[in-house]
Amino acid sequence: MRRAVEGVIAVQLDTFEIKYRLKTGKSLAYTSPYTNGDCATVESGIVPIGDSLVFGASDGYIYLTDKSLNAIGKFNTKSPILSSVAVDGDCVIVLDFSGNVTRVNRSQFAK
Repeated sequence: MRRAVEGVIAVQLDTFEIKYRLKTGKSLAYTSPYTNGDCATVESGIVPIGDSLVFGASDGYIYLTDKSLNAIGKFNTKSPILSSVAVDGDCVIVLDFSGNVTRVNRSQFAK
């Protein structure tokens, strides 16, 4: 589940207990009117890629995680990502706030 101030979380659906968290970096743009300061906003949908998950964040990074939200790697686009990512095989395609389209192979994610 994406959040306005703390990155992403995963919850147990029957109890709504927070099971996992991943705080992203500080947002480069504030898109929620009730946020400011040290926010870690994720507007992008979270998409499966193989046995992992991938999403973009307002800090300009594309994040690759396992299903427990442990970071596997990230790729810096240098501009906020507000749209969902697309997956094509082992590649992730994203449109950032600056209008750039980036295609990243899974092997290009920095640890």
